[in-house]
Amino acid sequence: MPTRIFKAPEINNAKTAAEFIFENLSPSKSNFEFSRALAVAPTRSAAKSVLAELASLAEKNFGGGIAGLEVMTVEAFLGGLCSKFDCANPAERIYALNAALGAFAEGSLPELFPRGIQPMPKSFFKKFLEIKALCANALLDISGAAEIMEKYKHPDSARWRELADFEAAYLKILRGAGKIDPSSALLEFLKAPSPAPEKIFLAGVADAPKIFRSILEKFEARGSEIFSIIFAEDSLAETFDKYGSPIPEIWAEKNLEIENGAIFSPANRAAQAALLASHAAEISGAPQACAIACEEGESSAAISQALASRGIKSFSAEGEKLSSGEIFDFLKSLKIYCLDRDFFSLESLARKSASLEFLEKSSGETPGEILSAADFYALKKLCPDLASALKFRGAGAQNRAVLSGLKALVDGGGEAQSSQKIARILQGVFSQTRSLDKNISAQAERISETLAQISAAEKAFGGAGICDTIDALISCADARVFGAVRAPDEVQINNWLEIFWSGRQNIFLADFNDGKVPENISADAYLPNSLRELLGMRGAKSRHARDAYFLYCILKPRGAKSVKIYAPKADFNSEPLRPSRLLLQTSCILKRVRHIIKPSPACKHSSAFSYSWKFRVPRAEIPDKFSATDFKIYLECPFNFYLSRILKLKPFDAKKREPDDMEVGTIIHNSLQGLKDFENAGEDEIFEFLKGEFERIFALEYGEDRGGVLKFLRLFLLSRLRAAAKIEALRRREGWRTIGAETDFKNLEICGKKISAKIDRIDYNESRNEYMVIDYKTSSSEKSPEADHIKGSKKPKGGNIEWTNLQLPL
Repeated sequence: MPTRIFKAPEINNAKTAAEFIFENLSPSKSNFEFSRALAVAPTRSAAKSVLAELASLAEKNFGGGIAGLEVMTVEAFLGGLCSKFDCANPAERIYALNAALGAFAEGSLPELFPRGIQPMPKSFFKKFLEIKALCANALLDISGAAEIMEKYKHPDSARWRELADFEAAYLKILRGAGKIDPSSALLEFLKAPSPAPEKIFLAGVADAPKIFRSILEKFEARGSEIFSIIFAEDSLAETFDKYGSPIPEIWAEKNLEIENGAIFSPANRAAQAALLASHAAEISGAPQACAIACEEGESSAAISQALASRGIKSFSAEGEKLSSGEIFDFLKSLKIYCLDRDFFSLESLARKSASLEFLEKSSGETPGEILSAADFYALKKLCPDLASALKFRGAGAQNRAVLSGLKALVDGGGEAQSSQKIARILQGVFSQTRSLDKNISAQAERISETLAQISAAEKAFGGAGICDTIDALISCADARVFGAVRAPDEVQINNWLEIFWSGRQNIFLADFNDGKVPENISADAYLPNSLRELLGMRGAKSRHARDAYFLYCILKPRGAKSVKIYAPKADFNSEPLRPSRLLLQTSCILKRVRHIIKPSPACKHSSAFSYSWKFRVPRAEIPDKFSATDFKIYLECPFNFYLSRILKLKPFDAKKREPDDMEVGTIIHNSLQGLKDFENAGEDEIFEFLKGEFERIFALEYGEDRGGVLKFLRLFLLSRLRAAAKIEALRRREGWRTIGAETDFKNLEICGKKISAKIDRIDYNESRNEYMVIDYKTSSSEKSPEADHIKGSKKPKGGNIEWTNLQLPL
């Protein structure tokens, strides 16, 4: 039976555990070598902290380091036991699962796939492997779990029987390749365990799975000495089992005496971030004196931002997933393109920095020309795909170079395996490109390793599509996390399970809501809490007891003044939240409820403001030439005039799906340009001419392969030209003749600056001896020249005119 060691909770529990381990091993060598002993901690930060404290003790006592003594998590301990088996790697598991799914006929798994079996269902595979691991932790395989459910006539028995059938097919395929699933390997290990360590130390392992306990029992039977270090007073010995786990029935009811003044209920998580930051700012030397626990993701980011507004730097231990890097960002966009093959998704892929650099080298064009050509097809031409764009006769030589580069960007070549295609694409794009991603080398190394595994898995279990291979790459990379090194002037932000091992005096527990602390598992579609209890898995009761014990350990050495708990009433989207049930474990529950539900002070701002990016405007020389239309933009906004006319910046609309007003106006202008050739023509003759010009220009702009938007636009513009033909026929009967179209005046000069002016049309009436200057407008409503050029509806008498446009006067 394990020896239980009770140690009163301290601020630095890792140091307490390390001191006991060091003293028990009684090292006498300067090298401090113990290859036959190991320690197990509940989390990675706990393992690192204990190992660091052991190294410090070795240095202090012997001036030497540590060798041989491993400190690992429960998961790492279990994973290490599988090394004697030839376990399938992540890629092999995914492809074996896909091969197993292919062994079932359509409709043969109606409970698992009521809408039919889909190829490579990523979410199902992930859930299946999770279920298999949870069953193994409870000393079961899925088939054994299904038998228990059938015995008790559980309503989900039919679905689990299908899961068991699928498991059998999956394991058979693995065996055929000489492989075994890691979860099955743990069950096999119990039948013939490897040599046992001499001593095993459990440092605060408060919620170990059944299989971990069974393995410890096997080791103990072979002579291992096991010590369970429990951070609690001796008087609480009866509340823990032999392995140091708190007994659920006791800890779920144990009063956790927290002063109401230490509990805060802000209106929402944004208000929580502001309140927590104000409390942290009150503590002298906050980075060295404080630690924060909160939910990872949006809540962590909001707290970091609020702390920054108070001048406090923060550090998040959650790290950054390898799959969030630049190469994987490219792969995700490549997958989107491979799914739909449309030009808009290809244009999005081309905008990646690595893609732009590749296209610049392959096409010889500048990034601006590349993006302009890509926009031309994705946003204006509306070609359905790259193949049709390459066939389109209206493409110029420059566009053809870019299109050929785009083809090379996404072409993996031939009928090769998808893993080989992806390798070729990545090699072509990233082999000669520069990157600011600090993890680019690690991404490339991991991708190379995984592609090799996938290639082997494809040969052993059958191939898959390129999108499925990208999914497999991302799934394998999600397990790798890069963590930065914390600076001394940064407050550390942890998750709830890691904060227990923080050695800081002041602890802020954010997001202390039910469903987070304790974590909610009742909504699991396959393994709700009731089924976990039936199968002997760790359920809600054990999690509740574990979290109650952790809160006790945090409070005991610090007291209410050093621990602040935040239970916001709503999340960032104003969805209501409940306070953690741990806050209701008190002898004065009525006072606690009144304190929690009292109105929260209004939050003046949802979160601290910060600039997402800063735009620095470069200086540029004023050109010697302007157009008559430039002055309208200058009168509206000089700064916009500088950006658009001097710096030549153009707006980009990523959601654009049809031609804009300017493009429509250009088509109409070009169609009307030839009217000067009609001296005496009727309405029908004018319309036929306009229609012919329009069809020629429209086909040149948009090709023959048009979607519904362009078909509707064509009919709409033809109706406008029909109306224009009626007006033109009337004007010609009145004696007007067109003597100039798109007339360009090149010799205008004002204040030493050249002014380019192009008049849409000039008509002359010989009988009246009058000229008329015409400027085409395609707006939805008609405006007089005064209304389009002068502010106000009427010219002021005797006063100055406030111009809004100088086009026609110039």
